Amino acid sequence: MIVDVLLFAAVHEAVGTDHLRLELDAGATAGDVVRVVRGRAPALGALPLAVAVNEALVDPAHVLGDGDTVAVLPPMSGG
Repeated sequence: MIVDVLLFAAVHEAVGTDHLRLELDAGATAGDVVRVVRGRAPALGALPLAVAVNEALVDPAHVLGDGDTVAVLPPMSGG
């Protein structure tokens, strides 16, 4: 399956792009996408990352579907 991955803020800077298109095995999870992103940017270290699928925050165990849009976000603050 193919998913589009949007990278924001520090994740974008660490990976060097704001978008990835990944081919994943059926049954892949949001956590699998985070592992791929961390593999491309070791500088992210243990930075906690949030994941949204199709604009809704999800747990890393969320199973992805073909064509999903996955956003990887660094910690957020503000008010």
